[in-house]
Amino acid sequence: MQLYVCGILLSACLVALVLFVSLCALVTGLLGLAVRMHKRGNGRRRLLWGSAGLAMAGAVILVLVGSPVWRFLRSLPAFNTTTMDAEALRPFISAMDEVDRASLGFTDIPPDAVVRIERAISPVSGYDVMLHVYAATSRTIAFKRDDGSYTWIGEQEIHTGPGEYQTADGVDEEHISITYNTVDTFGAPLPLNTVHVNYEGDDPRLWRNSDLTLADVAPILEEWRALRTPVPGSSP
Repeated sequence: MQLYVCGILLSACLVALVLFVSLCALVTGLLGLAVRMHKRGNGRRRLLWGSAGLAMAGAVILVLVGSPVWRFLRSLPAFNTTTMDAEALRPFISAMDEVDRASLGFTDIPPDAVVRIERAISPVSGYDVMLHVYAATSRTIAFKRDDGSYTWIGEQEIHTGPGEYQTADGVDEEHISITYNTVDTFGAPLPLNTVHVNYEGDDPRLWRNSDLTLADVAPILEEWRALRTPVPGSSP
């Protein structure tokens, strides 16, 4: 693990050094051009070509190295996390309003929900933008871009319950996931244009049923919501 971290730090330092050297080359070349434009003498043309070459080399390296670095930085959560009431999310909210998501089992999203915006880096991913939304539930919402606007193409909402269960990787919280896809965006081979309900946990009311519906889980979700909602007058 330590070697892995050291490797990442060393790579970051090398990239930063390359960017710094290329920036210095660009600035030096441009300054050289500015100075030598007013210089006279037999070597003026050679000096001009040298400064132009230095500036060009710095610019090319900055573009080749800086572009992927900038794309990587822009993909980090710190640059892409906001709340649901942010102006940047209005196109996606408009796309969601075009769909009767409540009939598909999805709950309303509170305006203060934390949202991370993920933009697809591969054309085969099936979506252009994915919103990762965190509030009382967590969810992912997929969108496709078409002629400058966005279309809602699928959603998955995960409700976490109070119970825990044992898995091969340790103890996990019980949860119910509700998924609806119009295209294959979530990786699992789920039926398209169909509400898919899944439960993970030890509750005998649910885990015995391999073909759950929204009606099956509705009373359980209401029970979980009641447990999360404080009773008036009770201590927090």
